Parts: sequence; C-alpha cells; structure tokens
Amino acid sequence: MKRTIAPFINTATLALTLLLATTVWGSPVYLDVSGKLSSSTVLGQLGSPDPGVPLADNTPFSYHATFDTTNIYGPGGTGLVGYNLSSLTFNLAGDIYPLVPIGNLIVALFDPTGPFSGMYGAGLVSLVLPGGFMLPAYSTASPSFLLPDPAPFVLKSSDYLSQLSPGAKAAFLLNETTYLAQITFATEGPTTTFGYASPVPEPSTYLLVTLGLGMLLFVRQKKTKDQQRSTR
Repeated sequence: MKRTIAPFINTATLALTLLLATTVWGSPVYLDVSGKLSSSTVLGQLGSPDPGVPLADNTPFSYHATFDTTNIYGPGGTGLVGYNLSSLTFNLAGDIYPLVPIGNLIVALFDPTGPFSGMYGAGLVSLVLPGGFMLPAYSTASPSFLLPDPAPFVLKSSDYLSQLSPGAKAAFLLNETTYLAQITFATEGPTTTFGYASPVPEPSTYLLVTLGLGMLLFVRQKKTKDQQRSTR
C-alpha cells in the first residue's frame, strides 16, 4: 500500500527551521546611554574647597558599560537586578573618563513588576556615595522585557518619565578624584540601549539541531525507499 509522507517531510522541515532559529542570548552584554544634562549638574574635585562648577545647560553625555549577566551584584527582589561592571567609559562633553575603580558602580535594571511599579529603567548606582543614582525611568520599553532574562531593548527619550533620586543625592565618581553631583537630566531625558555582544547558542540548542537534521534525513531516506518500492 502506498503511503503519503509529504506531511511528515513538511513537519520535519518546519521543526528544523525552528531549531536553527533558536538562539539563546548570552554574555557579555552592554548598556549604552546618551543624553543631555541640565545646568543643575555640578562637576567637582574631591578634597577641593570649591563646591564644584555647574555644567552648561544641555551638556551632552554618554557612557558605554559592559557586564556579564552571570556576575550579579545582587537581586533586588522581583523586577530589579544589579550587575557588577566589567568596564565603563563615560564621555562628558567630549572628555573621556574610563571610570576607575569600576567597583564603585553597578548597573541596575528594573521592570514594571519591581519596586518602581509600572516603570522600566536601566542605569548606574554608586556603591560608595549613598543614594548616588544615575537612573532614568521610562513609561515603556521597545520591546517590553521582564527580568531576570531580558532580551535586547531600547528605552527611548520620548518615553522618559523622570529620574530616580534626583537632586543632591544623585552623584557618583567619574574617577578617583572627579565627581558629578546633583545629576539632573535635560527635559527630554536620555536614550538607553541594552544589548548582547553576540548571540550564542547553548549546547542544548546544538543537540536539538542535530536531532532535527537526523529526523529530516530519516524521513528523506524513507521517502526514497517508498518510491523505489512503488516502481517495482
């Protein structure tokens, strides 16, 4: 009796396609933030009697932080995670600060299920200056994400709501002697991008792909044998 196996071939092909498309995002990851600071922000030097110099309005800044999603500083509860930094370079109006030591800061991410209900955010938290945040909050993320395993996302300046711990508490060291204090974003807020350096399939993914290839080969061989029988 002649049997039709085309549906099985189609199913196997579809399964293989899905398996090949299955990619698990892995470390290292990065956070890119760029925006403008208002004139409320002060640049100062530790140990100086000078209280610091206010920045010009709309002073541009950006930073590039890298970290490993397995190197967790500590979960802050549902919807909030902190990560130890691998590297951090801060650009303030063209002046580059390769922050040293990077152990003074961590990267923090939060989603709407966390302590800041209904808001998304990502930024820096100081470990040596109590309350030292550079942590903007947003109404939405593109695409939306949930911790602790977020896919790449963008937090747009158009969705900026506010900064956490604004004013005098918002401060951190740019290096061992230079600090930013009273950090205040310009009205439009910064743009924040979270991404993975490269997508890395897990070993289990390779196994699934191998199984998928084996299934497809078996079905094709079976089809050939059935065709040979039907011509006899």
